Amino acid sequence: LEQSHKRLIVSTSLLFAVVGLLLFVLYWKSASPGGVPYARSAVFAFISIGPLLNILNLRSLGATRVTKSLFENFYLLAALAVSLGLLVLAFSSSFFRTILHLMPLSLLTWTQVILLALVCFMVIQFMKGKILRVANEGKS
Repeated sequence: LEQSHKRLIVSTSLLFAVVGLLLFVLYWKSASPGGVPYARSAVFAFISIGPLLNILNLRSLGATRVTKSLFENFYLLAALAVSLGLLVLAFSSSFFRTILHLMPLSLLTWTQVILLALVCFMVIQFMKGKILRVANEGKS
């Protein structure tokens, strides 16, 4: 991998870690009924959804937008579907909620988690554009 790609991957990991930590503190300190277990469940959902969206970012490292069709790679599509299915199963099955120590999330929390993952997706697109611009200027 080129240095700029490595920098993007590290930056992405740091972004998800920081946002996940902030999300935990937000739900832990807020008036949410579940306290720490609810906050942990919200972060689990974010850490599950965020990287799935990030796969779309990393498919086209050389462009600042998602340029490849989702339907070009059947295995990627299948992996995304299985991952989302497992996430739904983890939250909808009392057996898996007990094993994973999860609490059911409200619709508002799911909306916030998904929107936050989308914001991270857009921030990563912006970071990718800046990193690629700097890398291209260095080659000139």
